[in-house]
Amino acid sequence: MGNGSAVKQDSGQSENLPLRPPSEVVVGRGRKTKNENHKPSFSLSSKKNTNIGYRLGYRRTLFERRKRLSDYALIFGMFGIVIMVIETELSSDAVYNKSHTPSFVLKCLISLSTIILLGLIIAYHAREIQLFMIDNGADDWRIAMSWERICYISLELFICAIHPIPGNWKFKPKISDRIILINAQFVK
Repeated sequence: MGNGSAVKQDSGQSENLPLRPPSEVVVGRGRKTKNENHKPSFSLSSKKNTNIGYRLGYRRTLFERRKRLSDYALIFGMFGIVIMVIETELSSDAVYNKSHTPSFVLKCLISLSTIILLGLIIAYHAREIQLFMIDNGADDWRIAMSWERICYISLELFICAIHPIPGNWKFKPKISDRIILINAQFVK
């Protein structure tokens, strides 16, 4: 170099080498022993070969994906609620009847957004389980599934699946005349 400083020759054993995934092995002067085009997979099947930097990077990626899924679920949930309010207001103001085509189309949009929302919720919880596996060093996803988590996910899916069914459906409760008479006597 021009400034007179001595430059140390790299003997291939520098401590400042970039971190490589466990699937790549560097030997000698940077020659790879495996295929050059090999892309690392993100499985944690061999816990011994997984380094902490790799796991933290993968955790950050999963966290960002989970956050994005949460945002999409919010958008589709709000879309379904807004369409449901519009459909209810239009039918209650007698702009159209429940058996007309606009009501059917709006309810189909609500059903479509509900199906997409349920898929996004399942994907969100799958990312959450992957994050649990990364955090705890688990090899199998079944370790992350407790009965409490299964019940929570099932309850969330059940609640989010409630929506108006397309078509003109009328639900009439079956109440006997005897109950109505008994209630009328208590009111007097």
